[in-house]
Amino acid sequence: MAKLFSIGPLIAAAAIAAAIGSAALAQGRLQASQPDMSRADAREWPNSLDNCAFCHGDNGQSVNPRYPSLAGLGATYIEAQLRAFATGERRNPNMQPLARQLTGDEITAFASYYSRQPAKANPYTTGVKSVIESGRKLVQSGGCRACHGTSLEGNGELPRLAGQGTDYLAKQLDDFAAGRRSEPTGTMKMLASAQSPAERKAVSAYLASLDPARR
Repeated sequence: MAKLFSIGPLIAAAAIAAAIGSAALAQGRLQASQPDMSRADAREWPNSLDNCAFCHGDNGQSVNPRYPSLAGLGATYIEAQLRAFATGERRNPNMQPLARQLTGDEITAFASYYSRQPAKANPYTTGVKSVIESGRKLVQSGGCRACHGTSLEGNGELPRLAGQGTDYLAKQLDDFAAGRRSEPTGTMKMLASAQSPAERKAVSAYLASLDPARR
């Protein structure tokens, strides 16, 4: 009996150790499933469950012509727009409350993540050939490539236009023309207001038809 009583505490201790070990393993798995925001290359985040994906698509590739693709936009541009939404400098009923909830580090993380995603062709390009050709001529005469790149792929501070949604592009041009959206140089207001609504739609149709992966 003495031997049985001496072994009992050892068995109990082993059971407790096993339980603690299982709990630690479960906790480790839970932590491993969470995104590590301290990493510079947090590939797990953002993901398709984030609010962004509902409008901007998985990995920032929008499939809705009303919302812009974030993939391939410059990190500087994305960060600047998020901060503008957060301060109210740029207005949008959906983006303003979302941007205000983000910390500075989260804004930087979002911008870094989406800037690294490859830009893809717009799957829902609309517009007849004659309209698209008219838009091409307007883009060429307007000097858009001087700022937005030779392939209209954008750069660090200016957005990619190639392959964006037709409706989104048209609304931005209309907003610039009406003064509802602005940028420091005033160039976009000057160019957009000089065009008719039909011409702005033609420009949008042409830009949407471009494949940003082709340079």
